[in-house]
Amino acid sequence: MKNTTIHLAAKPTLVVRRAVGILKRELRERAGVEVREGAAGQADLVLNIQPGIGDEGFRIAGKAGQPAMIAGNDERGLLYGIGKFLHTSRFGRDGWQPSPWRGTSVPACHVRGMYPAYNFKNWYVSAPREDVLRYAEELALWGLNSLAFVTAHHQHASMDAPETPELRKTIDDNTQLMKSLRELGFRIGLLSTGNIGFSYGPPGSAAKDVPDTTPARRGNVDPRICPSHPAGWAHMEKTYAKVLDVYRDVGIDYLVTFPYDAGGCGCEKCWPWGPNGFLRMNKMLSRLMRERFPDCKLVFGTWCFDACGDLEGEWKGLARELATDTSWVHYIMADSHGDFPRYPLDQGVPGGLPLLNFAEISMWGRYPWGGCGANPLPARFQRLWSQIQHVCDGGFPYSEGIYEDMDKAICAGFYWNREAKAEDTLREYVSYEYSPEVVEPVMEAIRLMEKSYPRETWQKPDVERAYEIILDADRRLPARARTAWRWRILYLRAVIDHELIAHPGLPHTDRCDEAFEELTRIYHAENTGGPDAPPSRRCRARLAAQETKPPPPGAAPEK
Repeated sequence: MKNTTIHLAAKPTLVVRRAVGILKRELRERAGVEVREGAAGQADLVLNIQPGIGDEGFRIAGKAGQPAMIAGNDERGLLYGIGKFLHTSRFGRDGWQPSPWRGTSVPACHVRGMYPAYNFKNWYVSAPREDVLRYAEELALWGLNSLAFVTAHHQHASMDAPETPELRKTIDDNTQLMKSLRELGFRIGLLSTGNIGFSYGPPGSAAKDVPDTTPARRGNVDPRICPSHPAGWAHMEKTYAKVLDVYRDVGIDYLVTFPYDAGGCGCEKCWPWGPNGFLRMNKMLSRLMRERFPDCKLVFGTWCFDACGDLEGEWKGLARELATDTSWVHYIMADSHGDFPRYPLDQGVPGGLPLLNFAEISMWGRYPWGGCGANPLPARFQRLWSQIQHVCDGGFPYSEGIYEDMDKAICAGFYWNREAKAEDTLREYVSYEYSPEVVEPVMEAIRLMEKSYPRETWQKPDVERAYEIILDADRRLPARARTAWRWRILYLRAVIDHELIAHPGLPHTDRCDEAFEELTRIYHAENTGGPDAPPSRRCRARLAAQETKPPPPGAAPEK
């Protein structure tokens, strides 16, 4: 089909118009299909809203020879129905074949989120803002409904400091991004890192170090304020009020709190941190939040609770505190470096609250993160999800960029349908983003790539077989798919692994360096720090120069 006509039967709200615009763009760019809007009797596809399907759900109906209808229960449901319609359509060298999928689908989890971390000059920081917004649109097509962003309270830490033009620009850019995401139907969350970043705390209010772990929960990063210090507490309360005021015009749906990385205080009044100093801070934040955003929900983070063992008493202490009062908190968010924490699974979620996860989709398995391309890990996430699917109501996976795009789709699939299989989601992804003709071969390559992802487990036959499959699939793809960034990061992963394992113990080859440089351009990583930078020769030289650069006159070397 080269042209198609749609009839918009729904009220054209901002979210609905954005959804229609995404549908038109995807059909035009992927298949050269021009979409016109017309009367119902002329339409090939009807878009409508029909309450009663189920919150944020959709229905796709229509018999052969008749117009298809995508009906959402609400605005978001219509957007997600358009996503399902697109993902299950056929885009290949033979053009576009509209989706044959028919049925009703309603999401199982309420909080289908993502936490795009603005760190290390990564893709979220470095990419043009229009690219970030477009990427958010593409994530919404998988059914994600929430995005959380870290609060930059260190920018507001000096209550008396004048506002700089740089700070005002940062605030304006961030709030405009959030407003644009709201127009797409996203709920907006702020992620608070507790008592870290208050550079101008009162004298004597510094927090004490906490026992640390391997891998580190990084509770001893300064500057931190002790919540048990009266002047320190007053300073934090004023600062958080100022931070939350910035977002009054945006509106905040979730406030997500984080105990460590890099918060915490180990003094006798605050420790154990989780059910003492950190819990008191959460109650304060809940009060400040509700004064400004009455419908906002507080998500109590428990990352690295009891990381040194049960003797720390963080989970038990939290359960004891929440046994009598949960009026100030709405969700518990849990996860860890490896398997999911056992306490909420064996003993129940403290306070009987809904449980969210914080899936690690970015930093596991290799360093630098994403430096070798795509990191699809379907078996890992299937195993982890199977531990919690019966109790989890969604989550906010941690994302450092676009190299874990397939992992985002996997998590979105789990949140929509608790019984979903990671590989089934990836088959839909591969068919849509690459080509229906290469689904099974690419799935084989993905399995081999996951097996080979940790360097300590990779085997040359697995790497070589994945490389052969990817090269063969590359020859079979439509030109649009072959040059798109989603294919290139998978293709380059195969090339880099092949070059590195074929030339052990040597500086990487010219071909490998070319692949690193292409990834750098895709990531906008020309000035990125080490964790998110493909390690090309140019990148290594730049980072080495930064490390050895002498301090300016009168300045002390950084510790």
